[in-house]
Amino acid sequence: MNNKITVVLLVFTLTILLSGCISTNSNDKPKVSPHIELPNNGTVVLYFYTDWCGYCKKLEPTIEKLKEKGVIIKKINGDNNRDLVSKYYIRGYPTIIYIKNYTEINRTIGYNPVEIQQKSLELFNIE
Repeated sequence: MNNKITVVLLVFTLTILLSGCISTNSNDKPKVSPHIELPNNGTVVLYFYTDWCGYCKKLEPTIEKLKEKGVIIKKINGDNNRDLVSKYYIRGYPTIIYIKNYTEINRTIGYNPVEIQQKSLELFNIE
């Protein structure tokens, strides 16, 4: 019996620790908040991060490379923008939301630089 409890606690702990690395697509596609300034075509990558998030810090070089390639990225500090965190149902950091024509089309939750680069470049039709 004691081993079962240990296994359950271990699985639960690992799930919590790794939950920031799980990538999902959102079927709920809210319109972009009026608090976020967007380019005329309404295409942008929203990058929700916090200063205390280790994965966010590791993702910075990828974000900077994407900006250099022409991807428009709006960085949003989750600690300073609780209204946007609530509006976009941000439950973990980093969270990247891909916006096209002013509407969310996809998102990546957690540290996944390959997926973030692929989806961002695809969004902006950059090879």
